[in-house]
Amino acid sequence: MGKQRTFLPYAVLGLGTLGAVFRAWFLLSRDARGLPLPNHPGDILTWAAAVVCLAVILLGLRGMQDERQHHVLFPPALLPGIATFSAAVGLAVTEIPLLLSGGDAFSWISGFLGMLAAVAMIPLGVCRIQGKRPAFLPLLLVNVYFLFQPVWQYRQWMWSSQLQVYAIPLIASVLLMLAAYHRSALFAGVGSRRSYVFFSLAAGLFCLLAIPGQRLAFYLTMALWMLTGTGSLALEPEQGDAP
Repeated sequence: MGKQRTFLPYAVLGLGTLGAVFRAWFLLSRDARGLPLPNHPGDILTWAAAVVCLAVILLGLRGMQDERQHHVLFPPALLPGIATFSAAVGLAVTEIPLLLSGGDAFSWISGFLGMLAAVAMIPLGVCRIQGKRPAFLPLLLVNVYFLFQPVWQYRQWMWSSQLQVYAIPLIASVLLMLAAYHRSALFAGVGSRRSYVFFSLAAGLFCLLAIPGQRLAFYLTMALWMLTGTGSLALEPEQGDAP
């Protein structure tokens, strides 16, 4: 069963991309006032793809055993490290304009925390490539940023009167926060492997769905980071002998 789980990131990538195409169709369809059409087929198909994908994730994680040995779950790997570096770039591209915009305090705080998190992701990427356990401070900085993100984003979503427009970015931000928390807990040796994998894949899914319409660099790099950062899905505890 463990080896069969290795298909999950690819399933999320496929269904998430399909859902993003449907959502782009929905967002491009406007009424006379310039607002997205209610009950549009693209919106319905987007949520259908999300529900199917979440069901696939849950079915794929059935029977997964909790494993907390870092060297077993996170062996040296190049692609997850590169994805972490790309997430750092995505954060910097997204947050530097806020930091330099001269806007209100919330925008400045978001930009400042985003830059701290982007810098913190560099040692996280190095540790992922080397298969080492990361230090506490970089994990803390990333968690603080994702904890603040829904607060700042809420102010942007208040300006939209249509729930179907901002619901997916809202869910993506909350799932990123939960995935970052469970990742840190697992690195500390106290988290749940199943919860971490679920929230990482779910966050990757909704980041893909959120790409059409806004913050392309942010959601694209976050999706890549989440989908490549699940750790080893093929190994079960009984296979996890120390190297």
